[in-house]
Amino acid sequence: MKTGINDNNDVKQNGYDDKRHFNGENEFHQQNYDQLKQKTNNSNEQENKEQEQKHERTPERKSHKLEWGYSILNGPTTWSKLYPELKAKRFQSPIQINTDQTTFDTELKNQPFVFKYDDDCCQTLENTGHSFQVSGKGNSCITGGPVKDEYRFLQFHMHWGANDLEGSEHVVNGSRYPAELHIVNWNTTKYSVPKDAAGSENFDGLMVLGVLVKISFNDNPDMEKLLKLFSKIPYKGDKTNIDSTLSMNSLLPKDISSYYTYNGSLTVPMCDESVKWIVFKEKIFMSRRQLDQLRRLKHCCKSDAHDHSNIYLNYRPVMPLNNRTVYRSFP
Repeated sequence: MKTGINDNNDVKQNGYDDKRHFNGENEFHQQNYDQLKQKTNNSNEQENKEQEQKHERTPERKSHKLEWGYSILNGPTTWSKLYPELKAKRFQSPIQINTDQTTFDTELKNQPFVFKYDDDCCQTLENTGHSFQVSGKGNSCITGGPVKDEYRFLQFHMHWGANDLEGSEHVVNGSRYPAELHIVNWNTTKYSVPKDAAGSENFDGLMVLGVLVKISFNDNPDMEKLLKLFSKIPYKGDKTNIDSTLSMNSLLPKDISSYYTYNGSLTVPMCDESVKWIVFKEKIFMSRRQLDQLRRLKHCCKSDAHDHSNIYLNYRPVMPLNNRTVYRSFP
């Protein structure tokens, strides 16, 4: 299996979709699209050149291991070369979901989710170099749905694209959205620490809630609480405290009873196959201005920053389903 490469024709070797999926909900002007595409291509070319030069100058080049990322040099199409153990993995995420090819499970409808998130779950905001990440030590408990055990909140982050026609990792009914929020929860019933749950290679270790993001003319007020703090985390490794109250429930769609679920993996190395995925049918919204703020984060430390160090895109292409069944909770 070629890790990081979709078996659909529209995914090319650069690690992300070059053929954009148009959303009727998105108003996107061709001129802006062409400008953003050229900007992204120029950024990737410059970034690759500088990384190669830096790699060549490394005294221990033979033992030096390039860190994974999203450029042509270290993006998804290269991950199986950077980490050979990924070649043996078969049940990877994200995937393409087509409603008419999913199976309606009546038990999911009869076992509704119960989300209990304390307000202090969101305490710290960090730039990881691949995305932003929010974490905290507040109490939480997630039950119901397709799982029998109890889960606890671990962190949430987001994936986005270089323009408003790409960015989500899951593609639903042929549409790729401009961003996707991932809320990661770990199984506290069977595992003592999150690391064991993530590395368990059992599909009950983690439960990741995938929330697709669509474009709106209005700002998302709850996301704005985070985005106002982005000036404090421009570079990789930067952290800041979240002083205002950010409710986890406010980041979820209003309808949490309609969703798709399947067994899969984390979408970043080491791509552990330990995830019960929940992809909600209903979307949340963000404005173009807010999405542009995501792309201003840097993927490097301040000392290594340059003109082309923005995280313009950070999503993995869809992976082969390999005979897995995708269930849905709605008729």
